[in-house]
Amino acid sequence: MIKRHDKLLMWGSNKDGRLGHSSTDITSIYEIPQLRFAAVALGSHHTTAITEDGEVYGWGRNTSAQLGDAADIVSVPTRIAVKAKIVKVAAGWGHTLLLDSDAVAYSFGCNDNGQLGHGNR
Repeated sequence: MIKRHDKLLMWGSNKDGRLGHSSTDITSIYEIPQLRFAAVALGSHHTTAITEDGEVYGWGRNTSAQLGDAADIVSVPTRIAVKAKIVKVAAGWGHTLLLDSDAVAYSFGCNDNGQLGHGNR
């Protein structure tokens, strides 16, 4: 668990933009610029993070719409449009789960096994 307002540092394989950088593999520590996160969730090939203000950002492979966007690859942190203040985030192989400050859950992405909580597919 990261502390509130901590910098997010990443390195390693940047396949599909999963490190939030537009270049190839990153061999030294890279700081996600200009953003401080309260929580981060790592999926198989994507990352989703929330700020203390409840804004949601995502990057990486998006082939199942697990980042809530139509693009297949999101190579830099991109805001995901959610109209509520998000307080918790979780990510799986191809899906993302969010919980807002009123305990309302949001889910998007792959649902072939019912992992989004509203029936299969």
